[in-house]
Amino acid sequence: MDSTKRKAKQTATAKFYSGNAFVQFNTALRDQVTVRKLDIVDAARMFAAVDMSLADAIISIWHSKYLYAFWRPITAIQLADTDGNPATTADPNWQPMLATPPYPDYVSGYSGLIGALTRALQDTFHTQHFAADLHLHCRPERHRFYNSGKAANQRSGGCESVVGHPLPHCRCPRCADGPTGRGMGTRSTTSVR
Repeated sequence: MDSTKRKAKQTATAKFYSGNAFVQFNTALRDQVTVRKLDIVDAARMFAAVDMSLADAIISIWHSKYLYAFWRPITAIQLADTDGNPATTADPNWQPMLATPPYPDYVSGYSGLIGALTRALQDTFHTQHFAADLHLHCRPERHRFYNSGKAANQRSGGCESVVGHPLPHCRCPRCADGPTGRGMGTRSTTSVR
């Protein structure tokens, strides 16, 4: 939806982070093979460590989504007059910029997955500083470059809360997902060594 408050950069951010995280991340892993000149064994170890971390993280994320069944902003805003809080007012016509997925809000999958990706890369390469270039799979010329896991986590963590709520997330889902993903990243890389 169009917004008079949302800037073009915020719209681009929302569209970028709505891409398929697994495609974005595995493209970045292929770049790591090239940049680091990894041989077949080290490349296989990196892919195994990161993809196991991503698999563990997504299992935990989906478990949390259905355990807590936290509603999305479209529901919270349109039905605010039914939440028992007299300080909220419903806006039945409000729509997010992107389509709302048909599953609960909490926790944010993308932020949890990027936490797993960055921790797995940090643990695999024994450094917090690595170059990661994430591409929007349907438009490879659109990309985001991160020089560290911390930068990637910080940048992706705020993607749900840009002005005008372009993504169908409440702000709080990102609070518990990054640590979840990073914890899965550490656990998985330890078991791959």
